[in-house]
Amino acid sequence: MMKNFDFNLLIVAESVYRTSKLTQTGAELGLSQSAVSHALKRLNELFGRPLFVRGTKGMVATDYGMSLRPRILQWYEESQSLIMSSREFDPFKVSGRVVIAATEYFEAVFGPKILSVFQEKAPKIQLSFLNTLGRVPKEELESGSIDLAIAGFFRNLPEGYFQSALFEDSFAVVSNKSLSKTQYLAAKHLLISISGDFEGIIDQALQKEGKTRQVVCASSSFLSHLYLLKQDDFALTAPKKLIAAYQELMDLKVSKCPVDIPGIKVRMIWHLRSKVDPLKAWARSAIQEICSEGS
Repeated sequence: MMKNFDFNLLIVAESVYRTSKLTQTGAELGLSQSAVSHALKRLNELFGRPLFVRGTKGMVATDYGMSLRPRILQWYEESQSLIMSSREFDPFKVSGRVVIAATEYFEAVFGPKILSVFQEKAPKIQLSFLNTLGRVPKEELESGSIDLAIAGFFRNLPEGYFQSALFEDSFAVVSNKSLSKTQYLAAKHLLISISGDFEGIIDQALQKEGKTRQVVCASSSFLSHLYLLKQDDFALTAPKKLIAAYQELMDLKVSKCPVDIPGIKVRMIWHLRSKVDPLKAWARSAIQEICSEGS
């Protein structure tokens, strides 16, 4: 069978796994919908059972198709790597786009430097930041609509994902004046809360001490509190690197966080599909270096 096997069929399968749409696969590969259907039929015949069936929202992989998916994806990525390795990659000459899912915290701290490096070393590359919205964008990374994700809450990644530690950060308190622990507990607090609730790790730690604090405003934004701090004697407990970015814009007093809480470990994750792409690999390396320098 291998002598006459058309490896283009696996390229079709890789696209259908991602898109679930015959029309979208056809558009990607320059094929008609009927040609894509015929390719899937040939795959079914070659493997002796169907890899995909029609569902209500497009093509759905069968159990057998899902069992083959990791190996087909690995073959596809290694094939792309083999082709790309024979070409000299120069980021200065390449056009393209890098899409990063991250928090406002990361954008505020490292976004300006990342953009500066990209403009200097890869001026034809467009850089796009999207908000993670407090979740791991698995489907988007898998489909390729997002190239990498950066945050401090990624845990237990499934097969097919890679990660790299970028930096660590700890917490401090920012306000219009320096605060002792007694003043901290008596202050009116702002809270960065991705979920929008009024209890963070500070409040959980205080509960263990039998203490509480008054949180007057919670926001999922890492940046809006900067403007609220101008209005009143509010206190905000935030990552030190974010506070440093705040201080570039306004005069604020920084105090040591009086509550013992763990720091943040920020990681970058990406999917197997973008692992060997030379542009995405260069972008990851550049971001890794920038974050290391800023740690």
